[in-house]
Amino acid sequence: MKLRRIAQAATMSVMLAADQPGIGRAGETITLALSPSDVTIQEELDTYIAGFSPFGLRADEVAPVFLVDKDTDKFRFFGLNNMFKTVNVEGSRRSRVRQIDPESTLLDYTVLERQLGSLIPKVTAAQANYDLKQASGQIVARGLGLDRESRVWTILRNTASWNAANRVTLATAWDDPLNSDPILDLETRIEASAQPVTDIWMAPVGAHIFLRHPSVRDHMRQMLGDNAPQAQAVKGAGAQMQLDFVIPGFPPFHVTPEKQLNESTGLLDFVLGDDVVLTCNPPGADGNPMSVRTIQTFRRRGESGTGYTSREYQVEEEGLEGSTMLVAGHAEDVKMISDVCGGLIKNVKT
Repeated sequence: MKLRRIAQAATMSVMLAADQPGIGRAGETITLALSPSDVTIQEELDTYIAGFSPFGLRADEVAPVFLVDKDTDKFRFFGLNNMFKTVNVEGSRRSRVRQIDPESTLLDYTVLERQLGSLIPKVTAAQANYDLKQASGQIVARGLGLDRESRVWTILRNTASWNAANRVTLATAWDDPLNSDPILDLETRIEASAQPVTDIWMAPVGAHIFLRHPSVRDHMRQMLGDNAPQAQAVKGAGAQMQLDFVIPGFPPFHVTPEKQLNESTGLLDFVLGDDVVLTCNPPGADGNPMSVRTIQTFRRRGESGTGYTSREYQVEEEGLEGSTMLVAGHAEDVKMISDVCGGLIKNVKT
């Protein structure tokens, strides 16, 4: 968890220049003795926590992180009249140039610090046959990641996050194959989006019901025929970490497998539940304040520049030989950038 740069006791020769009055003579060489304590620097590797990606978490994909320097600042929220209104650009050689202004709503984001720690007794660390600090760092990163996963999908699953024309609660769920039509439901949401949909997100339960549905099978047969998939396609699908898939005529489908404990029932529930989320994440949108996307994360850059901060300190009153507290966290705020780009389908399963 640390980067240690330690130099052995050495000598450093300095050639004095003529413009250094009062320090020996010009051209004279002096020798300075250095000990390890003089040049030892201990830095927390924030890049380790920032680079560790717990398996199954996809919040960073759906709500990309934009690093900011200020804890509170403005961001642009785009509605129907912002980037999608046709304007008259005709003119003559002598006419006044027509003008257009960014027509968006300025809203505030305020980052909130989220932090988690792990106490490592020195005796335990000395007897462990693996890197206990690294393992603790992964546990901390996992806890921070699951919290973020839950927050991001909670926002996207909330009907209040969406324009009324971009959300629907199904009267007939997809697990009723005779009276439902998932293909039509998705096409309707895609058509309602003010901007092209780039991604469709489902939990495994929704994805499995979707793929079993007769209308989906008919759509794929219409596009692909009845031939078996090519060996290369099967090999590529098997190599994927996530169970994502592609159907001709639709944006890529992404499966979000993460679960969280339901403390009321004691069971594990899918974070995305029985809903389907459609999002817009156009290329080159990162860091562009005028780029229209569905959702984005504003995260404080921090001293390390990675958006994460980690540190450790000694807790002498814990245990016979004391303990080390490993702490990591970040400060962020997740905001909808547009409620008309993408869409939400609620309750695909009864």
